[in-house]
Amino acid sequence: MTRKFVFLFVATLLLCGCSASISSSSLKSYSPTPYSQNIDVYNQYDIIQKETELVGTIEYDDTGFSLNCDYSNMISSFIEEARKMGGDAVKIVTMKEPDRRSTCYRGSANVLKYHKKVRENKSWNKP
Repeated sequence: MTRKFVFLFVATLLLCGCSASISSSSLKSYSPTPYSQNIDVYNQYDIIQKETELVGTIEYDDTGFSLNCDYSNMISSFIEEARKMGGDAVKIVTMKEPDRRSTCYRGSANVLKYHKKVRENKSWNKP
């Protein structure tokens, strides 16, 4: 009986994986951001000085069997998802630190795209 339980437990772990749950929802479609470009990360209290538009949202949660779910992994996951969506920045909306219910960081973030201002070419013609 205990062998079956151990087998089922191990099988469940293998099927569910040991990483956190990441879900994302894209509102607009852009080509992915190249790895040569940095993705800016803003915390909940940062004020963004640039004009932005919302590209999508990301949720990072504990699966119950998560092992690699510290702050660094959460931020890396946010950045990777933002890159896939073509975002320029991530704005953390909620963040829960590990507690009695979970040993993982959990949170959500908005993926943002900076508005590219088009410069007008105002050249002066000298008479």
